Amino acid sequence: MTSRERIKKTFNFEIPDRVGIFDAPWPETVQRWQNEGLPKNIHVNDYFDYDIDECVLLDASLGLPEKVIKKDALYVVFSNTNGVVHKVIRGQTGAPAMGIVKQTGKISPRCRWICGWIGHFSLENFAQGLLP
Repeated sequence: MTSRERIKKTFNFEIPDRVGIFDAPWPETVQRWQNEGLPKNIHVNDYFDYDIDECVLLDASLGLPEKVIKKDALYVVFSNTNGVVHKVIRGQTGAPAMGIVKQTGKISPRCRWICGWIGHFSLENFAQGLLP
């Protein structure tokens, strides 16, 4: 089955031979893979045989203006189009290294954020409809 046939079946609620594959790795990830042996003369989509080569992204944000709050030599703090404040390493396109900045300006590390949600995910909360 070709990629086109596979995706067309999926969109028609039919059963393809396997799940279609799509990914969009960050440029830093592709660079690392190339440093680790990925051939530089072939596109990552072709190398991994992704079924979807391009993707149309729809803007489902709140449409707020992006705003740079603070810049220094290493980091940029900004609010995105959903009003979420991020602190990222300058020039990096990957996931924010420092987590989400609360409105108080304090950093909320990912592990603390996740640990705060773990108690919500229980069968009791699910049965009562209390999951976020």
